[in-house]
Amino acid sequence: MARRKRPKKKKISQPLSLTQEEQKAVSALLREMNEIDPARLASRIPDSRHAQAVVEQVRLDAPVIPFLIAVKERFADKNVQKAVKKALFKLKQRGLGIEEYVKPGEDTASALKAPRIHEPEVFVGPLLDMSGSRALLLIHYRTMKTPHVGAGMVSHREGIRNFLYGPFSRKKTRQMMTRLEEFAGPLVTTSFSHAAAVLEQAYQKHMENHPDAPPDYLELRPWLLREAPPLDHPAVYDIITRDSTADRDLTDSDMDKLFQHRLLKPWRIEFEGLRPYIEELRKIEDSPLI
Repeated sequence: MARRKRPKKKKISQPLSLTQEEQKAVSALLREMNEIDPARLASRIPDSRHAQAVVEQVRLDAPVIPFLIAVKERFADKNVQKAVKKALFKLKQRGLGIEEYVKPGEDTASALKAPRIHEPEVFVGPLLDMSGSRALLLIHYRTMKTPHVGAGMVSHREGIRNFLYGPFSRKKTRQMMTRLEEFAGPLVTTSFSHAAAVLEQAYQKHMENHPDAPPDYLELRPWLLREAPPLDHPAVYDIITRDSTADRDLTDSDMDKLFQHRLLKPWRIEFEGLRPYIEELRKIEDSPLI
């Protein structure tokens, strides 16, 4: 009589065993899950062992899908790929589909689209008054789709005024940028480090002049200083060298070229705008009281 084969016991997968230092690194990555762009976070994972551990320990909800896709794209290791597929399967069972991240007509397990890395965008306006007030707007992505925006007026003499920071829709972000440009523009693109330097200088002056710190900037500040150390030199020297600025007087042609630049056109006052003030000065000079 033939023996009946015993059914094979299904292997129960055990979580990856980590050293104390490895777990510390994994926990640090998990804390940043909703703080920075998913693809950027995936690029910070040092090796496949850490990648597998992060995937196994991450909280499974909708915002984690872009991160899982980024990890799958970066690590070809079999265990990492298996951990990602398992996590995506669990998400799908919970009704959190991944269809929007999948190329049309292809299988979800093999055709995940790599997430797009959103680089921060920074804009500054011209100096508006003698205190050095200017508009600043910063856009970066903590999650895959929602931009976080910091915007307000900054001054190296007065500090930070009317600064807002938080998640805004793309439509709201465009509206905010348009209004800011109308009020204190034109806005021009600048470097991330330059923006950090402008904001930090204004923050230090703000703390000298005011007892309370601007709360929205305090929320942005740790991330900003970590991602973009402030410049240690004037931003103009990223465009020209110190040696190229000759020590000579400006000629009429130099001045004409300078004031024809679009950023300086708003600074020019036409004669008709000055006429009332000139006439008032003449009246004062002709007055018998002078």
